[in-house]
Amino acid sequence: MFDMARVQTLIEIAKWAQLIRSKSKNGIPIVLIGEDLDLVPPEDLESLNDYADKIAQENGFMAYIPTSSRTGFNVNESILYMVDNLISLNS
Repeated sequence: MFDMARVQTLIEIAKWAQLIRSKSKNGIPIVLIGEDLDLVPPEDLESLNDYADKIAQENGFMAYIPTSSRTGFNVNESILYMVDNLISLNS
């Protein structure tokens, strides 16, 4: 998860992903969640989403999902996406 209002948190995602993967025996699926979507200026949103998609692809993440807990945008959807994929991996 990264703070969409602070791009530096996205830049550091690769380090976190490496740490998570180093502690996992069989690998672990990772979904990149962007939080605070509502705090991103509209004129910056497209480039930020493109950059987050690029980071997700470069790091082998399952998906990138922008969310806003304030508005509820994609909150339930991101959780359902992760649960559905974990169930699929274990069946």
